[in-house]
Amino acid sequence: MSKNKELFRLKKAPLENKYFPITLQLLVTERMLLRKLRLEQKTHPSGVTGISVECGTKSGESMNTLIMKIINFLLLTFIFMSTFAQKQGKYYEQINKLRSIEAMPYGPELSGDSLFWNLTKEKLAIVPFLIERIDDTTQTNAPVPYFSGNYAIGDICIRAIEEIIKEFPTVKLITNNDNEVKEKGYGVYWDYVKTGLKNRRMLKQKVKQWYAKNRNRLTWYQDDKLYAASDSKNAQLKRRPAGGYYIIKK
Repeated sequence: MSKNKELFRLKKAPLENKYFPITLQLLVTERMLLRKLRLEQKTHPSGVTGISVECGTKSGESMNTLIMKIINFLLLTFIFMSTFAQKQGKYYEQINKLRSIEAMPYGPELSGDSLFWNLTKEKLAIVPFLIERIDDTTQTNAPVPYFSGNYAIGDICIRAIEEIIKEFPTVKLITNNDNEVKEKGYGVYWDYVKTGLKNRRMLKQKVKQWYAKNRNRLTWYQDDKLYAASDSKNAQLKRRPAGGYYIIKK
């Protein structure tokens, strides 16, 4: 893929990708370095064809200096992209494992399967990946209390976003009808997504837009309170697995 096409592809990337500015900067830097290293083919008196270098800079940087800059840049790019790919793979694997989840938090604050709480430990880094799976209707083993059926992977992704970002307005993204919200509560969500895949996809787009708009307004809140992990009388009290959550700066 040419550099121009790659730059165009990155400019079209989702705004919630936090690595977008860094990746774009790396590609622009590479192009600037390559432009500075202009090679001209010349024929020497001996008749041997060689390569000479025009630095094209006021400071007259040597060829070795520019070559070292390019090598360092390429190494940095490789390390960055390798790390990003590893994180991507980790997040996809975590979300895919939700197929086997047995229980979601309900009642006691920290109840539910560890597969769910492991998602929250990744904080905002995993949120774009959770958003991409909102329309995933793959069924899990976790039942939905007071509603028929089980959680789909997309439902768990929404719940994880709500846990990472406190007061995330899931229901408000679906309807502005206060009477409906008062009457149904979170049932507004279940009625909406169970209507069809189209609604899930619409919600996914609304969540994307909300996150792109509010991402820079989110601030970390450290929560040191202790919560119950089950409704047992001898339930152990513990802190949130993530150590806290994000709130929206007013």
